[in-house]
Amino acid sequence: MHKRNRLYVTIGLIYGLGAHMLPRFTGSPIRVGVWPRVQYACLNLGIMLFIGGHGLLVRWAMITGGVLMWLSLLVFTLRVWPVLWRQDAGGRQTGEAAAARQ
Repeated sequence: MHKRNRLYVTIGLIYGLGAHMLPRFTGSPIRVGVWPRVQYACLNLGIMLFIGGHGLLVRWAMITGGVLMWLSLLVFTLRVWPVLWRQDAGGRQTGEAAAARQ
């Protein structure tokens, strides 16, 4: 149980702080709608399957849980990507990508 809580708190904090703070730092909104629910559903189900499979030595549950946790990370990345690498009206990238080119 301790491993599950530590894993959930670590990943949950990354997701929560990223979704809360990044839009405020950059001034652009994060994607909302069904995607946050899909992200957290994949995370919670993945952690339960992974830890349960690890405890019961069920390999398919561990693999499925790991895939779901990675899927959750992918959904989070797709939600946050436009916040970090937004484009201006002319289609040019602004932010760190534009600063790195100069």
